[in-house]
Amino acid sequence: MSYSFDAFEVNTDFVELNEKTLNIFKDKVNKSGRYKLSNDLIKDFKRLGLVKNNKLTRACELLFGNHHTNIHIGRFKSKTTIIDDLMIRSPLIIAVEEALDFIKKNIRLGFEIGGDTLQRTERWQYPIPAIREFLLNAIAHRDYTNPTDVIIKIFDESIEITNPGRLLDGLTIEDILSDNYIPKHRNKLIVETFYLTGDIEKYGTGFSRVNEWFEDYSELDYVLEDLTNFIRIKVFNKEIDKVGDKVTDKVTDKVTDKVTDKVTDKIEERLTDNQKLIIESIIVNNHITTRELAIEAGISQRKIKENISKLKKLNLIKRIGSAKGGHWEIVK
Repeated sequence: MSYSFDAFEVNTDFVELNEKTLNIFKDKVNKSGRYKLSNDLIKDFKRLGLVKNNKLTRACELLFGNHHTNIHIGRFKSKTTIIDDLMIRSPLIIAVEEALDFIKKNIRLGFEIGGDTLQRTERWQYPIPAIREFLLNAIAHRDYTNPTDVIIKIFDESIEITNPGRLLDGLTIEDILSDNYIPKHRNKLIVETFYLTGDIEKYGTGFSRVNEWFEDYSELDYVLEDLTNFIRIKVFNKEIDKVGDKVTDKVTDKVTDKVTDKVTDKIEERLTDNQKLIIESIIVNNHITTRELAIEAGISQRKIKENISKLKKLNLIKRIGSAKGGHWEIVK
């Protein structure tokens, strides 16, 4: 039908829309100069497609009214410890700023003094314009047929923004990051409204601007991930992240060694002498046949096959390839 999901009609009345949000919209559009509003907002909404057949569209309800989609933000001290939490269900026009206010409350703010006048300049932990761009992308391009919230996690040295929705056909992460693509919009009316307010561009230049904002933050980096039905952007301190990886690797190795020793001991207790002999023989010759194993163990081929079946169930060995041309592989 050439409709985006946000273009379908809803039963919300115009009088139910948030008046404060409508006024903010008018002020921002007048300031951006991208559309000349009349004195009749309903008439303007009809021209913009936000009202159809004298009914509000889903986009209009999401942007200016009451809806049931959330932005859920948490400040984490660890992966499982939450020290601050906020659920936002405001009209989208103001939800972005509410989310940004919470983020700014939960990240560091420093000051730099420089220049001939020794002027003091604010420096946030992250480039705020870039974080705002990521927020707008998550809200404008999310899949509103999916009831999952936009999730924002703030850690000491990183921030993650995850929104429901997969990349539209033909788009790749590489194309988006390089700004080398033709923009496609899941929510055409929402995107156009944020364009008119001056919040976003429609030409696929968002990440070029993001990269410019990150130039003054050499210690930071970001990654964009396609998680099938979700898109996640993560901003992190790459200097601390490297140290963290080294520490994590060392701890992981120690824990793994201890766990492996315990698991190995338990498994060995459960193995028979013939099963141990089979494993040892495969280590020496992974192309060994069941007939050769039977000769070495001094038991029948049927017994050898029974023991091999048990070893497979324990996930200790597996067969790669065919019975004649394949080979054995030790899993653990």
